[in-house]
Amino acid sequence: MNYWIRKDINFTSYNKNNDDIVILKNSNNLYSEFELYSEFYLKSAEMITECLITEVADKRDISKLDSWFFAVAYLLRQSLELMLKATSYKLGVEHKRIISDMRHDLNIGISILEEDLTTDQKSNTYFKWLSDYFNNISDIDKDSDMFRYPFNSKMETFFDHQIHLDYIAIFENAEKAILIMKALINNSLEEFTSEHQHDPVFLIEGGHYYQQAVIGYKFISGDFYPYIKAYT
Repeated sequence: MNYWIRKDINFTSYNKNNDDIVILKNSNNLYSEFELYSEFYLKSAEMITECLITEVADKRDISKLDSWFFAVAYLLRQSLELMLKATSYKLGVEHKRIISDMRHDLNIGISILEEDLTTDQKSNTYFKWLSDYFNNISDIDKDSDMFRYPFNSKMETFFDHQIHLDYIAIFENAEKAILIMKALINNSLEEFTSEHQHDPVFLIEGGHYYQQAVIGYKFISGDFYPYIKAYT
């Protein structure tokens, strides 16, 4: 038996005279749209991370610290990819190369972008850090499915051993990468500095006990419930 919110529900009819019409808008500028989406993803990750390392940490709710990591990592990964594509559009990279050639692979994306940079930009310490950072992400998440789904196309889990991941350092690195790309856009890379000195890797281990995620449980590593709980 099916239950609907109204007895006379009819999905094939609608009120053509109703003033409550949904209108979708965009700026018709791919750079602006991708940058805006990137900022929304980053802000969402920031809000969750802040909640985890303050309120959740104070309550010592380890289950949330462990399971919510998947959602945070996904949001950061999306933000980074969108900002790389926004940067490429802004600096004149051809649309086909950004969408068809790069797809989700950040290693390919940064290599394509590098072709259009000056010699000084390519040799800049922060750009080299950014390139290494994206190469690291591609090594572990080439197709952007590691945190999007609880398993890969072969139905294999991604984490086969237990690691302790630092929420704060991981967020700081993602934020640093986005700021480097914005400096590229503004042609201010030579003046760019960052107080964060973490290695150019996505999954940074360590951190305070109540500000870290423990991923890859020793005895139940094949279970998918941490992902499901995070997305719920």
